[in-house]
Amino acid sequence: MDIRCFVELKIPYEIRSKLYSCASDLKQKLNPYLSTRVSSEDDLHITLKFFGNVFENRLEEISSSFEKIRLKPFLIKINGVNYFMNHKKITVVFAAIEISEELLKLKSEIDDAVLKLGFFPDERFFFHVTLLRVNKYRSFFDDEDFLNRNRKISEVIYGLKFAENLMNVNSFYFMRTNFTEHKTMHSVIKKFKLN
Repeated sequence: MDIRCFVELKIPYEIRSKLYSCASDLKQKLNPYLSTRVSSEDDLHITLKFFGNVFENRLEEISSSFEKIRLKPFLIKINGVNYFMNHKKITVVFAAIEISEELLKLKSEIDDAVLKLGFFPDERFFFHVTLLRVNKYRSFFDDEDFLNRNRKISEVIYGLKFAENLMNVNSFYFMRTNFTEHKTMHSVIKKFKLN
């Protein structure tokens, strides 16, 4: 059986709560231009590696490969809001993570650990916390109207007051996605402490 799995950093409740509040505020402000879906507060996290679907019998060897990672805890900064675009349309609004040497080192160690198992580093990777996913644009009349809307959307996103948040990274998690009829949930396969 295929299991969708990934590696993440969990965000403390206090910061998750602020991020969720920020996402809800953005949804309301963007409503005239975009139909969006807010990420669930419990699901807010920072992905370090996405495996996609893997055979269930490979989970143990993937998990074991992370045992060798030996890094000290460190701080990261969640700082500002931005968005991803695809074909000139905004698809995701996210909270940005300030890149640090320690964060890059952890990402590199995770990638290296599973490389020998046939899992290659992500071609395009950007540290972030997904706040909103765009379902669709509200109707627009022509290309000029579309560009004006994107300008206004950018102004709303970049104009949002977002306090810098420091987060202590002292562990990372190997996770699996569980699909039910009504909900997608994530559960921990194994927690790995940094020390």
